[in-house]
Amino acid sequence: MATTVVPTTQANRTILLPDIDWVDIPGGEFIYQQGELRSLPTFRMARHPITNRQYQTFIDAGGYRDERWWTDLERPAPEAARWPQANRPRTNVNWYEAVAFCRSLSAQLGDELRLPSEEEWERAARGRDGREYPWGNAYESGRANIDETWRSNRVGEWNLWQTTAVGVVPPAVDWTLNCSSCGLPDGRRLPGFTG
Repeated sequence: MATTVVPTTQANRTILLPDIDWVDIPGGEFIYQQGELRSLPTFRMARHPITNRQYQTFIDAGGYRDERWWTDLERPAPEAARWPQANRPRTNVNWYEAVAFCRSLSAQLGDELRLPSEEEWERAARGRDGREYPWGNAYESGRANIDETWRSNRVGEWNLWQTTAVGVVPPAVDWTLNCSSCGLPDGRRLPGFTG
């Protein structure tokens, strides 16, 4: 995996941050939720979930000790990833940790990075036409990172009991900037973050 060298003054060392693959999501009108027509400007979004290796750079740089990343956020102790391989999606990270990671990455790269809003996530995942799945309106076995055998009405042969390496299948769940279960009323934004 290619790396980008990002200097930090905190520890006077260089952090090697594996590249994040950014995708331009074209702006314009799109179908939101149950058929409402909305519009967004063009935005960029990471193609894949953050990996263990990418998140580890935040931990190694003292991200959990740096007060700048935790303003107005609850700060838990970091938990180990359930599947620790470097190229697996990072697990056991709550919404507050995801926001702190984005704040840290913003400062390091000199650009505003944040979690996508719910509207942005839907636009990226469902396209302009409000598809049920990223690939269309019918479920297709093997196209999502899920356990397809858990119900009695089994829909496919894939029995995934763990995350797969980033880039193998599309992600199924991700945090958005709106977090009603995190004590923020739906639609409220954190100070310093726009969307």
